[in-house]
Amino acid sequence: MSLLRGTIYLFAAEVVFTLSGYLLSALLGRVLGPAEYGRYSLVVGLTTMIVILLSRALPMAMSKHISADLDDRETVLAVKKTAAAWQTLIVASATILFFFLAPVLADIFNDPSLTSLFRLSALIIPAFALSSFHAVYFNALRRFGAAAILKISRGLFRLLWIVSLAIAFQTAGAVAGAAIAPLSVFAVALVLDIYLNRDLRLLRRRRKIPFYPAGKLFRFAGVFSLYLLCYEFFTRTDIYLIKAVLGDDRALGLYAAAMTLAMIPYYLSVSLSLMLFPTISGLVGKDDPAAKRLLEKVLRFVFFLTVPAAAGLIFFAEPLSVLFFGRDFAGAAEILPLLVGGTVFGTIFAVAAAALGGGGRVFLTAAIAAGGIALTVPADLFLLPLYGVQAAAVVFSAVSILMGLASLAAIASVFGARPGLVSLLRLFFAGGIMYFVLSFFPSTLGGLLPGGLAGLAAYLSILRLSGEELLSSEFWRTGRKNQPENPQK
Repeated sequence: MSLLRGTIYLFAAEVVFTLSGYLLSALLGRVLGPAEYGRYSLVVGLTTMIVILLSRALPMAMSKHISADLDDRETVLAVKKTAAAWQTLIVASATILFFFLAPVLADIFNDPSLTSLFRLSALIIPAFALSSFHAVYFNALRRFGAAAILKISRGLFRLLWIVSLAIAFQTAGAVAGAAIAPLSVFAVALVLDIYLNRDLRLLRRRRKIPFYPAGKLFRFAGVFSLYLLCYEFFTRTDIYLIKAVLGDDRALGLYAAAMTLAMIPYYLSVSLSLMLFPTISGLVGKDDPAAKRLLEKVLRFVFFLTVPAAAGLIFFAEPLSVLFFGRDFAGAAEILPLLVGGTVFGTIFAVAAAALGGGGRVFLTAAIAAGGIALTVPADLFLLPLYGVQAAAVVFSAVSILMGLASLAAIASVFGARPGLVSLLRLFFAGGIMYFVLSFFPSTLGGLLPGGLAGLAAYLSILRLSGEELLSSEFWRTGRKNQPENPQK
């Protein structure tokens, strides 16, 4: 499958996944209310952070080694075999440890009632790890269509299980649903593997596949784990500190709702990250100059998506909060505009980090993320007691901007890729014009659709009139010429 088509599949799947996620948030917020929604976000968020730390590093190392030697099918199987064996051991150990540490975690947040929820959420760790492993595996094989199916399945199963069990059993049911959903996705992955990777199954039957040297995987996975630890902790630091410092579940719920809305572009851009990591790994391994061209296009495209999204989120903060979460979450509108720095530059950092990781520069991304934590924690500890959750939002945006700029500098240094200053100025100017056009419409649910369409039309018109290459067919046609094809179509 061509890279362009694969990206379209993954992006379409990400749209479906994101829409299902926001429908989930809208329904869950109404079923649980702000306080219980905050508790759910805290418990599932912490467990998800743990499982990502444990279940992403080895699979990403697997992806890197498979992508670099995709033609050697025996090596593909050997890499997968080794990664799966070690992953099983690590995840099983972590699940048991997390279960028994639940009371300690609850005490850290000064809320003993969280113990039972943390113990229940331990089931998320093996379930999520199983589905995530196969999603990364399909991406490594450039089976982007299969990866898209898994993404859509995850969104639909998550919506089905979490909402239905939340209606029946409230917060505990929602947490249980968060474990059952990825297990259902794993079942879909097994079926896809049977039908799509027949050549690998036949090879596995004909030959005894040896283990791949584990040291090669762990050398990359170790540094990547450091990056994951820093980045995942950074993205959730404010949530943890709001609970620990303020102890206000309602404020936590409003902040979590605002953050969910602010990161819409980030979730939509995850598909670009999934595509970039194995692709850049392959291009860098061949010293292919196409890596630079690809990155320049992708970075400009991310700015193209996030700038108008930020303008819309600022202007329609209140109607969006009410639309997605209900009247009880109207207070999230005061927080949402303060988070848009993360909307743009947090997304840029995530995409740039995937490219740097694919290019073997994971330590750079880990250092940037660690710097983000070093700035966020003391700032939140000092400002939260004085100014409340709004302070956490401002800190998140400011630090995200710094991290995004640092990642752009790293991309320029490593790959020589720059999105182009003139193009960025056009995009931000067009975003300003879009916000000006929005100001002529009421910031209400009734003004959301006509205002959004008018603002978007103004944004695209300014870019077209200024000669922005992103809107030209030649810009994308050139990209297609240079995209590598998967030898296993």
